[in-house]
Amino acid sequence: MTSSSSSIREFCLNHALFSHHDHTHNFEQFDKGRPGYDFKSLLGYAGADLATAAGARPVESADQEARVAAHWSRIRTTGYGRAVTLGCRALFDLDYAVENFEAITEALRKAIDGKSAAEVYDYFLREKANNRWVLQDMHFMPGNDLAFKEGIYPDYYRHAWRMDGLFTITDAGPVETLARTTGIDVLSLDDLVEAMNANIDKFRATGRLAAFKIGIAYGRDLVVGDPTRHAAEREASAKAAIQKTIAEVVDLTGRDGFDRALLLLEVLKRVHGGTTAYKEKQGVIKALLDVAERGASSE
Repeated sequence: MTSSSSSIREFCLNHALFSHHDHTHNFEQFDKGRPGYDFKSLLGYAGADLATAAGARPVESADQEARVAAHWSRIRTTGYGRAVTLGCRALFDLDYAVENFEAITEALRKAIDGKSAAEVYDYFLREKANNRWVLQDMHFMPGNDLAFKEGIYPDYYRHAWRMDGLFTITDAGPVETLARTTGIDVLSLDDLVEAMNANIDKFRATGRLAAFKIGIAYGRDLVVGDPTRHAAEREASAKAAIQKTIAEVVDLTGRDGFDRALLLLEVLKRVHGGTTAYKEKQGVIKALLDVAERGASSE
């Protein structure tokens, strides 16, 4: 480590920090995973770099140590790779290198053995990283049964409300989860906004809601439109109807209900045929139509 990078690190760690994006497990999850913690536990997002380094058609191997060893040299200079290296040096005074994997595992287990989950979090987050607050992602989510359970995170944790599926709706699942969680029937855009606000208010009442995570970038294409309210509701209605109809038609064709399947597909086309949602599923719909027509003609 150069003197300049060392001084920058020293300057940063002399100030109380704020971990603004964290995916740490709750105490129960952490304890369940104790038997498996080893050198790979330091990788974090560098695991995605490993997957990229392995190529589009990686050779699957049950030996994860060999997999990391094979590709570490390719990713150690990426942003995530450097974070692993610097973190390993700061925590255990070891370089993250193949010849040190066993020593890293031993040092990690030594650091957590005999400590409760709360003590482990205090040691790494407060003592070693000097974080005063931690903002956790992926906990305050509609449908998460543990979201309101007390005492499963340190008291210096706060949480981000997140439900990516509501912002990149591809099926009825996220809407149904929100409706079930809030008890509000979501049949329109206004209902959706009402249910979302009701759910957010419930999390806010805990005093631990500190942010919102909008994961649109994870699930959209490169073209973002600006539809009217009517167009947006029409597409949402079409997606729900298409999903329901496809499930019903698959069931009907499996029971020789071909005429009924043809009728449902015809109604779907008349009502939603001009929507983008319909065009995106046109290949599936055509395949089902072919099956239903062949079945009906053979009866």
